[in-house]
Amino acid sequence: AIILKTLIAVQPSLAHVHHSCQPDDVANSMCFEILGFDIMFDHKLKPWLIEVNHAPSFATESELDHVVKRQVLDDAFNLLNLNTQTKKKFKKEVKQQFQQRALGRRDPKESRVNRAQKAEERYEMAEEIARQRTEWEQANCGGFKPLFPTPAKEQQYAAHFEAALHIWETLTGA
Repeated sequence: AIILKTLIAVQPSLAHVHHSCQPDDVANSMCFEILGFDIMFDHKLKPWLIEVNHAPSFATESELDHVVKRQVLDDAFNLLNLNTQTKKKFKKEVKQQFQQRALGRRDPKESRVNRAQKAEERYEMAEEIARQRTEWEQANCGGFKPLFPTPAKEQQYAAHFEAALHIWETLTGA
């Protein structure tokens, strides 16, 4: 719970930074982070978050260290689903977008209705991509254990999401 609550607390900020840097990333697949959580347990085994490392060390000082960290990296790269077809497809899409922008293909007289339809299509496409990504992740999570989202967890942590979003909006004036 402590890791999930920590991630929920920073989610609005992370989402803002990602969407600011990658506004066309409908698939939400252009970046990821492996975080290191330092947690101590007291005499009653209550967990206390000490810090979160956004760049944890992958140096290995023992055989166990090597095995654990190697598996984390292997599983992370497997979840990314990196392959040559994905790379070629991405390069082709970027090239097409660049050519369209260079040729000024956007019609300045495009109606608001048409833009709204495109926004709706983009939303539907994002939903479908998210569904496919979730299926892929569930089938290829390796040693990772999915913590979120599940319908039960969404209900359980809804107040935390709302509080994090409220604080983000208050701090940024959004």
